[in-house]
Amino acid sequence: MPAMEVAPAAQTQPMTALEPAIEVSASGPSKDTPQKTDFSGVALFGNSHIDGFHIYNSLPGADCLYRVGLNVKTAYEKPMLGEKTPIIDKLLEKQYTHIFLTFGENELGWQYPEIFIEDYKKLIQTVQERQPNAKIYIQSILPVSAEVSKLNEDNTNNERIRAYNELLHALTEEMQISYLDAATALQDAAGNLPDNAATDGIHPGQVYNKKWADLIAQQVTEGVTE
Repeated sequence: MPAMEVAPAAQTQPMTALEPAIEVSASGPSKDTPQKTDFSGVALFGNSHIDGFHIYNSLPGADCLYRVGLNVKTAYEKPMLGEKTPIIDKLLEKQYTHIFLTFGENELGWQYPEIFIEDYKKLIQTVQERQPNAKIYIQSILPVSAEVSKLNEDNTNNERIRAYNELLHALTEEMQISYLDAATALQDAAGNLPDNAATDGIHPGQVYNKKWADLIAQQVTEGVTE
């Protein structure tokens, strides 16, 4: 899916202990949740949906490790724009406290969803090996607009996205990691990405990227007393 990509700068953050798996609410941050202003312990790793976090700087300090068109197989070989190191190897450069994985959109056209899940599991295991103290989240695949869903290019439709998200949810339970249900928070009553959320019907613009960023910030700032 086309989007502008820009290579982010790396920052450092101390490690924290791995926490047990949870399912994350999509209700958004409470008004009583302390809010951090520095997310330098956070890595956003995955496909072009991460582009918005970099463009809008919606999680200041977070490292955006991504490439347009990236999937769970090519993460081992494709570098970020302007770099030579495979994106997976960026996780060897520093230790993170939280890693949010964003994959699935580019795999909707795969013939066998089970292969996607198996490859995603292997990728998560690699992330765990390289980041043993990070809390890892699988993020749900975001819905697309009703128009994009109807076009159904490369099997990109909301029915298939919901089916994939059920598989992702089950994978988080199997691997005892966290599931961030951003899809529910950003969809309309019909289960579509609202028409005003994204100019291309796929990648959220600034307002809806902020909604997504708030969900991530809630997980990172829980228990913070700044």
